[in-house]
Order: sequence, then structure tokens, then C-alpha cells
Amino acid sequence: MKLMHGLHLAHCSNLYRRDSWAETLGRLEQYWLPIRARVCPDRPMGISLRLSGRAARELSHPDQMRAFRKWLDRHGAYVFSIHSFPCGHFRDRLAPPRVFVPDWTSPERTAFTNLLCDLLVQLLPPDVEGTISTLPGGVKSAFYAPEELALIRTHLWQCIEHLDRTRERTGRMIRLALEPTPHCLLETSGEILEFFHTFRCEHMNDSRLIEFLTVAYDAAHFAVEFEDPIAVLACFREAHIKLGKIQFGVVPRICPCPEICQFLEPLQETEYQHHVVAWMPDGQRIIFRNLAEAKRAARESLPAVECRLHLHAPLHTPDGEWFLLTQDHVETLMDQVATDPGLCRHLEIEIQTWDILPAEERTVAVPDQIAADYEWLLARLQQRGLRPAP
Repeated sequence: MKLMHGLHLAHCSNLYRRDSWAETLGRLEQYWLPIRARVCPDRPMGISLRLSGRAARELSHPDQMRAFRKWLDRHGAYVFSIHSFPCGHFRDRLAPPRVFVPDWTSPERTAFTNLLCDLLVQLLPPDVEGTISTLPGGVKSAFYAPEELALIRTHLWQCIEHLDRTRERTGRMIRLALEPTPHCLLETSGEILEFFHTFRCEHMNDSRLIEFLTVAYDAAHFAVEFEDPIAVLACFREAHIKLGKIQFGVVPRICPCPEICQFLEPLQETEYQHHVVAWMPDGQRIIFRNLAEAKRAARESLPAVECRLHLHAPLHTPDGEWFLLTQDHVETLMDQVATDPGLCRHLEIEIQTWDILPAEERTVAVPDQIAADYEWLLARLQQRGLRPAP
């Protein structure tokens, strides 16, 4: 939806992902339409679209594109952002790194992202810029050689050139947003700063790197790494790194004592890797790359002050019996946007992995859950003067 100061808000449709375009559209009708009816029935409402490689290729057919544009008009919807992490088949992948295949060492990733640019430019409303959030290079466990890291930058540069040509041809601005993510090549602000510095040294005085390559700030991801949002944003400003989108999400914080850790036992791994970061008494962090490792350490009396789980919880969730949530991180980001709306124009509700909880703790229907997140977020944005636009 459109907010004051030219901001746009949507939720990530990654939660109800599907492989084909027909399935994707069916999920939009099943989930997105009821959410719109509850949250934004009388004004246009934005969509942050998640597309697999297959769905993107099918939507690129002119007949499918025309039909979808009519669907958007009919339902008062508009697309301003696309989530592009997986470009292959998403379901039935239990090995966590495979959800990010192919990575940016592959020309297939470049071709997929360029295709999404070509689709988004046909979907953007007039005077609205677009963003494509993407995998931050690859996964850490791949152990890239220097020439592979250079290849990642080469393929990203080819995508930047495609975005630039698109702007010259159409006048529409679409930015690529690297999303720092646990277990990925770029997961902390320090790694982002180092990556951008190296990249810019290879393309000295080329402003396209500043204009077209941005960061998708996922509050859940930075919170799980114990990052301070004010410090991160200050470093990004100093380095002239723009934010393509801000994704509002929260993660659980727990005390790793035995009586609390028993609640971790029913949690199951999904296609995402739910890594856990432990804050130690000496200020150091220990990173567990999956729940199984963290649960083993917890059973052995891990002497941590606090642990944070890479597990996206609904924004409106109250603190639970065994966890607190990082809503303070989200509140700080909202303060920053209210102070400087130009910080980032695209805002997104990010929730995708709460389904690892036992079934008895997932009793709220998806549309009701996401609508409640909108209500929670909009109430706090309005307190800061960021109301829905008339």
C-alpha cells in the first residue's frame, strides 16, 4: 500500500511460494485477496512478488503478462518489488544450501535476475521505482576461491548493466538489493562494507554501483547477528550504500538454560538453514549453522548470555513462555524511516519460517496472521506520522 512521503508497504509472498505461475497466481488469490479485503479494501495495495525460475518464464509469455496486468487492475493491486532468492524448484529441498542454487557464480543467476527486471518493468505503476532482492553472492559453506568471488562480482556487474540499459530504454528505475542472510557469503554489515569496497575498486568512479546496487535490510537477519541498526545504518550512509528495501521481521531471543532449551527440541529444520547465534559473556559470538548443532550445544550447558534463532516470527506475536522477540530492532528502524523517509522507499513485512513450529502452535490461518502483522506495523508507523496515503 502507499504511505505518506512516497513509501510503499507490502508483505513478502515467499510464505505461500509455489513453482509454476498458475500455482503462484492461485496462491495470490487464496491468500493475498483476503488480506487485502481486511487490511486495505479501499485503496491500491502493493505486492512483493516471489517468482521461481519456472514461474518467471511462464509469466514472460505476452498472454500471461496481459492477463496478470488485468488481474492487478481488477483487484486494485500493483507490484513494486520481486523476491528472487530461489530461481529453481523450491519444494522438496531438504539440504539447506540448495535453496540458494544457483548462486551468483552461475550465469543462470544473472539471466534469471535480468528476466525478473524485464517482467517488473512491465508491472510497475507510473512513477514507482522497483526493487529486486537477491541472494548475497552465495553460501558460506561453498568456500569460494578468489576467482569465484571475482566471478560473482562480474555477474552482478552484468546485471547492473542490464538495469542501466532498462532505464535508458524505458525511463524506469529498478534496483538490485543484496539481502545479507545467515549462512550466506554476506551476512553481516562488515562483510557488506568489505564487499562494496572491493567491488567499487574494480569500477572506480562509476556511479552505477551506487545507483543500482543496494542492500535489502532484513531486520530479522541483522537482529539474529546482534547488530545495532543505528550503527549499521550510519556505516552504510558513510559508505554511500543505499537501502533498496527494509524488511520488517523478528526472531526469538532465548536464555540457553536447560529448562528453556527443552522448547527447542520439537523445532524442525526446513529448506532454510535456521542458524543460531550465541552471545558469550566475553562479548564473543558463537555461530551454529543449524538447529541441530545449537540443540546439541544447549544440552551440553552452553554458557551463553543469550541466543538468537534465525526463525522469522510474526511481528504481532507477544513474547512467549520460552522466548522474547526482537521487536525493538523493528521499532528502531521505524524511527529511522520516520526521521528520514528517503532512507528507503520500499517496506516489507517478512515472515516465512514460523512453520517449523509444532502444528499445535500454528493454529492461526495465514491470511489472518499476515493481516495481524499489517495491523501491528501500521499502528506503529502511524504513531510516527507514516500514515497510509489518501
